Amino acid sequence: PLEEYSVKRYVEDASRCIEDIKKRGRIPILCGGTGLYIDSLLKGRSFAASAEDATLRNELKRRAEEEGGAVLLSELQLFDPQSAARLHENDIKRIIRAIEVYKLSGKTMSEHNEISKKQPPRYRSLKLGLKFANRQELYDRIDLRVDQMVKKGLIDEARKLYKEGKLTGTALQAIGYKELIRLFRNECSEEEAVSDIKRESRRYAKRQMTWFSRDEEIHWVILSKMDSFENLFLNSMEYVKASGIK
Repeated sequence: PLEEYSVKRYVEDASRCIEDIKKRGRIPILCGGTGLYIDSLLKGRSFAASAEDATLRNELKRRAEEEGGAVLLSELQLFDPQSAARLHENDIKRIIRAIEVYKLSGKTMSEHNEISKKQPPRYRSLKLGLKFANRQELYDRIDLRVDQMVKKGLIDEARKLYKEGKLTGTALQAIGYKELIRLFRNECSEEEAVSDIKRESRRYAKRQMTWFSRDEEIHWVILSKMDSFENLFLNSMEYVKASGIK
């Protein structure tokens, strides 16, 4: 939980796994829901590896705490209005990253993204998406999943990390952790905190569907409450066979 994790690290880690799987004559299966991470991996996005400086980042973090995100966002607006328009003043991490990239590389984050988009795809892939015919069934499953996480010790886990000062960086922004901070500060009840986790998870799922609905390469497998895993597998295999992947 004390580590910072990023799309850059994900692409590096996942690429190593994929190459290892391919060397063993197997087909890698990438399963997940974070669209930016998946796209960056499959499309061969590059990252400004040299554009990292702990001293600069710490200074920007200090300014964000003392002056607020709106001040840094206004600064970003001066040299990278495209990135600034996409970000909210509370999205401190990405605002800092955009400023950092420009100050260290001389290129804005928007310029770097445009260059990266022109690179050829890293992998040939078949994309399968799962979608419920009735979205309420998805939301019901999300609520059930949160209840199961709580039953298995989510609150105790988060409380221990919070007391040890280990809920920082990436972990602090994770859905399921950040909503519990209010509980540990006695700002809400446990019931309210769990309700917040469910609400934010549903909102995240909705954003995922919006992101993936723009991808014309995805073959959608429509689910219903009555579907068994066997039916899901058989429906998915029809697309696999059509793709020619063996």
